[in-house]
Amino acid sequence: MSTTTTLRPGPAPRFVNRIAALIDRLTSTYVAHCEFHRARSQLLALDDRMLKDIGLDRSEITSALLNERGERVNGAAHHTIVRAIF
Repeated sequence: MSTTTTLRPGPAPRFVNRIAALIDRLTSTYVAHCEFHRARSQLLALDDRMLKDIGLDRSEITSALLNERGERVNGAAHHTIVRAIF
């Protein structure tokens, strides 16, 4: 003799799915944040000649990392970009 239990879908599975999605988004955001800061630190460690060889000015490092289209902003505008994303 076997007993079978049928689970009825209800609010609990949806809640668990939402929590899982939230954790996934938080993890992805944290990984992207760490990668950004690692890349920024590596670029800041280069001297100006090496930066020039790869086509960057020291003041363009942050905007070059944040802007997917490759447009770079020089100078103080970086702080506005960083605040908007982080």
